[in-house]
Amino acid sequence: MESPGLGVSRREGQHQAIVSYADFQRVQDRLDGKLHTPYRKNINDDFALLGFVVCAECQAPLRSCWSTGRHGKRHPYYLCQTGACASYGKSIKRDVIEGEFETLLSTLAPSEALLRAARLMLKDLWDHRLSIFAAQTKALRARLADIEKDVSQYLERILDASLPSVVQAIEARIGKLEKEKVEVKEMMSVSSMPASSFDDVARTALQFLANPLNLWRSERLEDRRTVLKLAFLDRLEYMRGEGYRTASLSLPFKVLGDLKKGKSGLARPRGVEPLSAP
Repeated sequence: MESPGLGVSRREGQHQAIVSYADFQRVQDRLDGKLHTPYRKNINDDFALLGFVVCAECQAPLRSCWSTGRHGKRHPYYLCQTGACASYGKSIKRDVIEGEFETLLSTLAPSEALLRAARLMLKDLWDHRLSIFAAQTKALRARLADIEKDVSQYLERILDASLPSVVQAIEARIGKLEKEKVEVKEMMSVSSMPASSFDDVARTALQFLANPLNLWRSERLEDRRTVLKLAFLDRLEYMRGEGYRTASLSLPFKVLGDLKKGKSGLARPRGVEPLSAP
């Protein structure tokens, strides 16, 4: 501990340390510019699909590397490094595999009509959840009022009670009610109405559903990783020379894709019997 302003020089403190003195000193040296550790770029930053795309033959995640050509130019590649795999050591250009991934993402974008329908469905779900929140809040408030009423009644009974055993039983009952009161208040805080409006909450989600490729083309690796997590349920299989196998899409994109293909699951208007006259 130390306080230059109060004239207290650095000395050993008598309290439990949050960090070790060595860690503290390392941070101070870094802040003062005394450390000159050479910067090593994380190779993961150059390969956004690393760990998410697997070899279609052996199901092992594809690895990545930079290869230097005869003229000193560096080239990025994905490759399988499973020794027993038929694709072992056979590289795939980063531009090829990531370019095909962008093509795959572009197919997920729904039409404007489907996007409007999705917004209406989300709004209906939002309104339904609001009605549930309102009903839960109303029920919890009623229960809280009943608890407070019961506690008041039990307190009045204590004043009239003369036997210690009766007083003890009433106090135990009041204790249980007070615990329930705390639980009800906590449930009320959890089931409270959302602070934001539907438009504020859904805007980002709808923009992503409209065109996930826009977020993928972000310069931030975190944004690109977010696309992978939100658009797909599982890793993608890639076959060298053929491309991606059928992807397992997340529920929103799967539903929108089925609607886009006409797979709504609803009965067609024409059946065995003819349509009724208008």
